[in-house]
Amino acid sequence: MLSALDNWADAVSDSAMPSAAKPKSFAEQGRVALSVRLPALLHRRMRAIALERGERVNDLYQSALARFVADRLPDEPFLRGPPTSATQITLWLEPSFHRQLKAELDRREQFASNVVLTTVLEEYGADLQLTDAVR
Repeated sequence: MLSALDNWADAVSDSAMPSAAKPKSFAEQGRVALSVRLPALLHRRMRAIALERGERVNDLYQSALARFVADRLPDEPFLRGPPTSATQITLWLEPSFHRQLKAELDRREQFASNVVLTTVLEEYGADLQLTDAVR
């Protein structure tokens, strides 16, 4: 004998249930991948900041990089490099910004990881609450 719950479950098919549209991946949105090496603790804190602000961590990285490249990179004599223990992170950038960043990196003979690390520490340093070993 079927219970009321079993009858209800049989009456409601999967096709009758509204389906949540799966958001497009960054690749499906046409973004371009940029692999960088960052301290794992720094990336975890960036994810926490993004969550607190209701944003995607990738967007935090890109907006900070855009400001840094436009305002500071041409004059920045010293960039911080990630430690050897850094982990690989993939950033998904808008194609036009990716081209601009790559051109600037090539022109300045800089590594993407150094620019990203310096950018994040300068933009979010106080919010990151990292140990002095990472700074």
